[in-house]
Amino acid sequence: MDMRIRSIRDELKRKQLELVNKYRELRGKVKENELLVEVADDYKKYHDYITSCKQRQYNALASLTTYLDKVNSELGNTDSVLKSTTEDQRMILRELGNIKLDLDRFKL
Repeated sequence: MDMRIRSIRDELKRKQLELVNKYRELRGKVKENELLVEVADDYKKYHDYITSCKQRQYNALASLTTYLDKVNSELGNTDSVLKSTTEDQRMILRELGNIKLDLDRFKL
Protein backbone atom coordinates (compact mmCIF):
# COMPACT_ATOMS: atom_id res chain seq x y z
CA MET A 1 0.00 0.00 0.00
CA ASP A 2 2.86 2.39 0.82
CA MET A 3 4.38 1.78 -2.61
CA ARG A 4 1.09 2.69 -4.27
CA ILE A 5 0.72 5.86 -2.20
CA ARG A 6 4.32 6.80 -2.98
CA SER A 7 3.68 6.18 -6.69
CA ILE A 8 0.55 8.36 -6.62
CA ARG A 9 2.41 11.13 -4.75
CA ASP A 10 5.28 10.98 -7.25
CA GLU A 11 2.86 11.22 -10.17
CA LEU A 12 1.07 14.15 -8.53
CA LYS A 13 4.38 15.97 -8.00
CA ARG A 14 5.34 15.29 -11.62
CA LYS A 15 2.02 16.68 -12.87
CA GLN A 16 2.28 19.75 -10.63
CA LEU A 17 5.78 20.46 -11.88
CA GLU A 18 4.61 19.96 -15.46
CA LEU A 19 1.85 22.53 -14.93
CA VAL A 20 4.31 25.00 -13.45
CA ASN A 21 6.61 24.54 -16.45
CA LYS A 22 3.70 25.04 -18.84
CA TYR A 23 2.77 28.21 -16.99
CA ARG A 24 6.31 29.52 -17.36
CA GLU A 25 6.22 28.76 -21.08
CA LEU A 26 2.81 30.38 -21.50
CA ARG A 27 3.90 33.44 -19.57
CA GLY A 28 6.59 34.02 -22.17
CA LYS A 29 4.22 33.45 -25.08
CA VAL A 30 1.52 35.76 -23.70
CA LYS A 31 3.56 38.66 -24.91
CA GLU A 32 3.34 37.20 -28.42
CA ASN A 33 -0.33 36.25 -28.35
CA GLU A 34 -2.93 38.11 -26.33
CA LEU A 35 -5.39 35.19 -26.60
CA LEU A 36 -3.25 33.21 -24.20
CA VAL A 37 -3.70 35.74 -21.39
CA GLU A 38 -6.74 33.95 -19.92
CA VAL A 39 -5.05 30.54 -20.10
CA ALA A 40 -1.93 31.94 -18.47
CA ASP A 41 -4.06 33.49 -15.72
CA ASP A 42 -5.63 30.08 -15.01
CA TYR A 43 -2.19 28.49 -14.72
CA LYS A 44 -1.08 31.34 -12.44
CA LYS A 45 -4.07 30.78 -10.15
CA TYR A 46 -3.27 27.07 -9.97
CA HIS A 47 0.40 27.79 -9.32
CA ASP A 48 -0.49 30.21 -6.52
CA TYR A 49 -2.90 27.67 -5.01
CA ILE A 50 -0.29 24.87 -5.00
CA THR A 51 2.36 27.18 -3.57
CA SER A 52 -0.03 28.33 -0.84
CA CYS A 53 -0.90 24.72 0.07
CA LYS A 54 2.75 23.73 0.25
CA GLN A 55 3.55 26.78 2.37
CA ARG A 56 0.72 25.90 4.81
CA GLN A 57 2.00 22.32 4.99
CA TYR A 58 5.50 23.59 5.67
CA ASN A 59 4.27 25.95 8.41
CA ALA A 60 2.20 23.22 10.07
CA LEU A 61 5.09 20.77 10.10
CA ALA A 62 7.44 23.45 11.41
CA SER A 63 4.99 24.06 14.27
CA LEU A 64 4.91 20.33 15.00
CA THR A 65 8.70 20.26 15.10
CA THR A 66 8.74 23.13 17.58
CA TYR A 67 6.15 21.35 19.70
CA LEU A 68 8.17 18.10 19.65
CA ASP A 69 11.27 20.02 20.71
CA LYS A 70 9.31 21.40 23.66
CA VAL A 71 7.93 17.96 24.56
CA ASN A 72 11.42 16.45 24.35
CA SER A 73 12.86 19.04 26.70
CA GLU A 74 9.99 18.71 29.20
CA LEU A 75 10.00 14.91 29.21
CA GLY A 76 13.74 14.47 29.23
CA ASN A 77 13.69 11.52 31.62
CA THR A 78 11.08 9.40 29.84
CA ASP A 79 13.18 7.40 27.38
CA SER A 80 10.40 5.68 25.42
CA VAL A 81 8.46 8.91 24.88
CA LEU A 82 11.66 10.72 23.97
CA LYS A 83 12.60 8.03 21.43
CA SER A 84 9.13 8.10 19.87
CA THR A 85 8.98 11.88 19.59
CA THR A 86 12.52 11.97 18.20
CA GLU A 87 11.53 9.49 15.48
CA ASP A 88 8.39 11.54 14.75
CA GLN A 89 10.48 14.67 14.54
CA ARG A 90 12.90 13.06 12.06
CA MET A 91 9.97 12.03 9.87
CA ILE A 92 8.51 15.55 10.00
CA LEU A 93 11.88 17.10 9.18
CA ARG A 94 12.21 14.82 6.14
CA GLU A 95 8.74 15.89 4.99
CA LEU A 96 9.66 19.54 5.59
CA GLY A 97 12.65 19.03 3.31
CA ASN A 98 10.43 17.49 0.63
CA ILE A 99 7.95 20.35 0.82
CA LYS A 100 10.76 22.91 0.68
CA LEU A 101 12.06 21.22 -2.47
CA ASP A 102 8.57 21.37 -3.98
CA LEU A 103 8.27 25.05 -3.13
CA ASP A 104 11.66 25.72 -4.71
CA ARG A 105 10.62 23.86 -7.88
CA PHE A 106 7.36 25.85 -8.11
CA LYS A 107 9.06 29.22 -7.88
CA LEU A 108 8.73 31.34 -10.95
